[in-house]
Amino acid sequence: MRNIGDLLRSLGGPAQSYVGRVLSVTDDSCNVDDNGFTFYNVRLRAAIDGKNNRVVLVPKVGSWVMISRIDQSEQFFVSQVSEVERVMMVIQDKYVIKNVATSLKTILNDLVTELKAAIINTPSGPGSISPSTMTKLDLVNAKVNKLFQE
Repeated sequence: MRNIGDLLRSLGGPAQSYVGRVLSVTDDSCNVDDNGFTFYNVRLRAAIDGKNNRVVLVPKVGSWVMISRIDQSEQFFVSQVSEVERVMMVIQDKYVIKNVATSLKTILNDLVTELKAAIINTPSGPGSISPSTMTKLDLVNAKVNKLFQE
């Protein structure tokens, strides 16, 4: 029976991971310091495959990250982050943000519907939203529908 060490050696050695502090960040990579040794151009995502769909956790400068070697190359990617500065999400189709009760699309569509039906109290009695504002709300609703799916 082989153990995990034998298996790793047969695959070309153990995978290497390091923990360090983020020195600087771009949209695609970051520089990481590990006790005085700087890893430059560490990828924020492992695959550079030409596909645009991605979710990237962009680490905060000064935070801790774990970086891992890609195969036996000299390239590394961020495998864990301690603090997230922002999340970049690019999806070619539409976004889906929902839980078991509702979706963001439904909430935004309902908000636009309620705004369009709003009754505005004025000194001369109840009023409604102007036609130009109604047109703008229709455009907002159309953009929501282009961005999100149920």
